[in-house]
Amino acid sequence: MPEDMIAVLLLLLSASGCIYFLGRRQDGRTILPPGETAYAPWSAIDSGIVCAVFLAVGILASVTAVELAGVLARRSEQTVMILTIAFTYTFNLLTLALIYHYARRSNWPTAAMGFAVAQPFESVAFGFVFFLLFIPFEFIYPSSIEAIWKAIFHTEPELQTTIQFFQTAHAPGAIAVTVAAGVIAPIVEETVFRGFIQRGFENTFGIVFGVVLTAVLFSVVHGLSATAVEIFPLALLLSVLYARTRNILINIAFHASFNTASLLLLLAQRWLDQGSGVDLGQLFQ
Repeated sequence: MPEDMIAVLLLLLSASGCIYFLGRRQDGRTILPPGETAYAPWSAIDSGIVCAVFLAVGILASVTAVELAGVLARRSEQTVMILTIAFTYTFNLLTLALIYHYARRSNWPTAAMGFAVAQPFESVAFGFVFFLLFIPFEFIYPSSIEAIWKAIFHTEPELQTTIQFFQTAHAPGAIAVTVAAGVIAPIVEETVFRGFIQRGFENTFGIVFGVVLTAVLFSVVHGLSATAVEIFPLALLLSVLYARTRNILINIAFHASFNTASLLLLLAQRWLDQGSGVDLGQLFQ
């Protein structure tokens, strides 16, 4: 079928562009003095501890949000979600503090995690351009996984909780999700998973296994079943990207672009579902 051939061609072009950029880009330019090299003195055990704290913080934030919403007598889905987002990233200051505890043993902690880059604006721009190459994959691959999932299990794959919420959220909840997913989550998650956890895995198991293990872990943290399968290519690409560049700003820019684009697609879908004659301002009422 022509549609299938076009989809395959777009996927091949997307994959070729990503591979080409990964093959060319090895940005070792940092603000370190000439001759200095930053080392990451943490191991897979340290990475495992940080990952466990990250997961525990997420669970604690959810429980705290539900309990507080009950105390306030406002146990609506929107209130719980907004409180969960607020508590998650507030409590994750503990995760970041733990990362700093381990990273400060390095001779250059910020450089060891990929933050001490010489040209930050160029790095952010590169991350955005790299995401543009990934767009065809973002459109086609999830749809293919959903179709395969329905054919095998005869049921719709479950969406991420945040996506389910955003599809019906009112303005305050939608704004909270947009800020969290488009700005805060890329910074926190890339710092935790690529900047720290991946480096620890690589130090213990080698680069290849460290990259794959981090990608699997990142996918599972974002959801089980079909969600993990859908996210894995993105997670693997982000891990490979960081292994090649050691520039966390590129990862953050790519991640932020991906999340923002995904939310815009959901917003467009809501608009289409309610009819093109609907005022965009009415979508969150």
